[in-house]
Amino acid sequence: MTQYRCSSFPPEIVVLKFGSSILKSLDCFCNAVTEIKRFLDRKYKVIAVVSAIGNTTDNLIRSEQTFVCTKTQVSTKAHALLLSTGELQSVAYLTQKLQQQTIPADFITNPIIAEGDYNDATPKFINSKAFNTLLALQQVIVVPGFIANNDKNEPCLLGRGGSDLSALFIAHKLKAKCCILLKDVDGVYDLDPNKHPKAIRFESLTYDCAKDKATQVIQTQAILWAKAHCLTFQIGKLNSDNYTSVGTLHTQFADRPQPNTLLDILILQQASC
Repeated sequence: MTQYRCSSFPPEIVVLKFGSSILKSLDCFCNAVTEIKRFLDRKYKVIAVVSAIGNTTDNLIRSEQTFVCTKTQVSTKAHALLLSTGELQSVAYLTQKLQQQTIPADFITNPIIAEGDYNDATPKFINSKAFNTLLALQQVIVVPGFIANNDKNEPCLLGRGGSDLSALFIAHKLKAKCCILLKDVDGVYDLDPNKHPKAIRFESLTYDCAKDKATQVIQTQAILWAKAHCLTFQIGKLNSDNYTSVGTLHTQFADRPQPNTLLDILILQQASC
């Protein structure tokens, strides 16, 4: 078994975001560990941003709706606290899996300080002290996506799908080498590849094209935030180095087919931004 030791030289950092489509069940955490090890073997330190397992968030919302009689009785602060438990479970499971394989790993439960509404807060700072302390000691830091704390140390949420925003925000603040949002597809397509076998994958997307084509796989708020901060990021699947890059100067297909008919030309023009 490969032993991972902390180096006295500060290696570059990569941020890997594992969404619910990757963490479908407890068994899937082994796949996440394997992906993290790919980057450790390349001498990076890894910040692993995790979503809740599978349908956990939806199940928590349904449970809350059953428990509370009317929507007017729902406490937004308590709602944020309840939903935060899904991501925290993932943090615990992934950290334990990493440590079982003798990988130096630890976690931060409050990586982001945000302000605004409990359910749609805006990230403002990262917990720099916690990150700096653990980066000096560990190879991997596991953090929850989607959730943050406000200046009163109360839980708040970064909007549905907010784990994407969490990953981008942390990558920007830590000046990470790259930020990769890991999904169950190998990038962004012009159509849903699970429904359309001839769907075409984008090799790169401008921010505006991503907002038009990629909102099924990326949170819109995250795209807008990345554009405002000129942050390029990647989208792809596990065990692959072929990604769709978002934030490039031009939109480009990975393997653009040659049009054979006028209909093909019109379809490709429509697929482009």
